[in-house]
Amino acid sequence: MAKIKDPLLSGGASGKIGESLIFSMRASGPQVRTQRTPTGARSVAQVARNQEFSAAAAAWGLLSVGEKEVYSTLAAPFNLTGYNLYLSVYVPGDTLAILGLAILGLAVFGTES
Repeated sequence: MAKIKDPLLSGGASGKIGESLIFSMRASGPQVRTQRTPTGARSVAQVARNQEFSAAAAAWGLLSVGEKEVYSTLAAPFNLTGYNLYLSVYVPGDTLAILGLAILGLAVFGTES
C-alpha cells in the first residue's frame, strides 16, 4: 500500500498501489514506475546453486545448539555469524570457502608461534 505525504505526487509517496505502480523517492525526486518481473528463465547453474544453498540451510537446522555455538565462536573474530561460516564451508565453490576453511584450520591446528 502506498503511503502518501501531502496531495498525491505533490510532496511524495512511497510503496505500491495494486500490483503495478510503485512510488519511491530518488535523489532526483519522486518517482513512479511499473513493477518489473524477470523475463529470463533461470539457468541450470542458478537452479543448482540455489539447491546447494537450500541443502546447506537445511543441514544447519539439523545441527545441535552446541555445534552452532562452536561455529559462532569461531566466526566472531571475523565479524561473521556461525551460520555464515557454516555456509561458507558447506557450499562448494562459495567465495567465502577459503576464509571458512582457514578459520576452521586455525581452530583445529592453532596458530604457529
